[in-house]
Amino acid sequence: MADEPGQPLGWSSDGTKLLIARVDIDGTAEGRLGLAVLNADGTESRVASGTTYLGGSISPDGSQVIYSDAFSGKPGIYTVGADGGTPRLLHRPEPRPDPEPAPGQEPAMFDRETYYPVFSPDGSQIAYFDGHGDWGHRLRVMNADGTGSRTLYESEGHINGLAWAADGQRLIFGNDDGMWRIGIDGSGFTRMDVPGGFPDWSADGSWVLYVRARSLYLARADGTQATELSNAPLGWGYAPPAFLGARWSRGWNPLPLEGGAE
Repeated sequence: MADEPGQPLGWSSDGTKLLIARVDIDGTAEGRLGLAVLNADGTESRVASGTTYLGGSISPDGSQVIYSDAFSGKPGIYTVGADGGTPRLLHRPEPRPDPEPAPGQEPAMFDRETYYPVFSPDGSQIAYFDGHGDWGHRLRVMNADGTGSRTLYESEGHINGLAWAADGQRLIFGNDDGMWRIGIDGSGFTRMDVPGGFPDWSADGSWVLYVRARSLYLARADGTQATELSNAPLGWGYAPPAFLGARWSRGWNPLPLEGGAE
């Protein structure tokens, strides 16, 4: 479909549009990423360029793209039309004070980064993390217009991916301690009994696709029947480590495919 390599990030619900990320998409920002939407007819729309990017998602109806820009001067979650246009800041988290200020000093204020924003299956909500790279993370859900943000869970360490289940009632994410499932009301917080990160659900919610030791694995949602699908190293190799989540995230095509997991 495309002449240049890229990493798939997610499909529209009808399977006709695919969001991808590429390193240095326009040749003007070495080492940064750009986003593009590939259409089923082979055409392509560039939606973001020269971005220091920490995750992205296409809306189920294929009309909008959201992504996280970490170091643009205005870190936060941006939205742009799937056909291109001018990105708009959708959500910027408030700065957070240093939890361990120097003795006798006022705590410094730090901008929080956002990670892995992803649309709910019906497009009405967005789940995401905010935090400071390796500490102070919060799993949050907000309305698709950027309002009503609420916290589901607080996590330390690095965040390694986030995905909605197709029923819209559950989320799965990875951190330094493994992979975790949680309901969108904060209930049912459960650790998967397999190591790995950057998980994604199958369409029926019974399987999870994830990365372990730079290889691709498939397991039941309860962590059983873990199977290695590929032992070849994943990713582009030359992308900075901060982009590993973008490189490794694997979206499932929403349309039935022959030979899929039973």
